[in-house]
Amino acid sequence: MVYLFLFPLVGGVLPYGALWLTGGRYYPGGFATGLYNCGIATLTVGSCMQGVLEIYGTTSIYMPVYWIAGCALTFAGLLAFFIFLITRKSAYGNR
Repeated sequence: MVYLFLFPLVGGVLPYGALWLTGGRYYPGGFATGLYNCGIATLTVGSCMQGVLEIYGTTSIYMPVYWIAGCALTFAGLLAFFIFLITRKSAYGNR
């Protein structure tokens, strides 16, 4: 349950803070941003659900689905962002 606030804090502050430091020059498109944000939201909800189930004193076989889906969406968003950077660099030369 300790991860409940850690996922949005680290997953939001670090990457978007790094993008802010670049002056918005490398800000990804909506597709990559949407995938990444959905991944962070899925990890947050999964952590919340796990905490609720721990307080209630039970388990669920479906809890790994949150972790798998959240990690997959987050990594897909990062992959889309890196593909965006590679195609942008090849389209505009070495800027």
